[in-house]
Amino acid sequence: MGRKSHKKPDEETFRWMCDRKMGNKSLIAKGLECSRSSLNKWLINDENFKEIYEETLESKKDFAESQLLLMLQGIPILDKDKNIIGWKEKPSEALIKFFLETKGKDRGYGKQQEHIHSGNAGFSFNIILPKKDDTDEGEQDGD
Repeated sequence: MGRKSHKKPDEETFRWMCDRKMGNKSLIAKGLECSRSSLNKWLINDENFKEIYEETLESKKDFAESQLLLMLQGIPILDKDKNIIGWKEKPSEALIKFFLETKGKDRGYGKQQEHIHSGNAGFSFNIILPKKDDTDEGEQDGD
């Protein structure tokens, strides 16, 4: 088995491979017949490659979010008057909960943690206050 080539592809090829491999670095490197470390060097040293890669990731996040929204809605079975009479695919309760916990925090949804202090925390600290100088004391006496 020979050593992988480290020849840097042109931007068009790189963009195509990033999109085709959905931003997965290992798969991109394999598709470009280079090592993952070479790919990482290109991403660090070439702003255009870095931008192409980041655009690919954002595009895939958008795609995944659109799929999430479809699964949130479910696929209804409609009658001739467009009333829901059943489900081909029910909305996912787990995804609804996940969506509200992540995107609905401003409406009171989300996981909250309660911290209860039972007394001795096992540590102590001292507060040191600066000494008052003569001008501070004189101003207070005049009040």
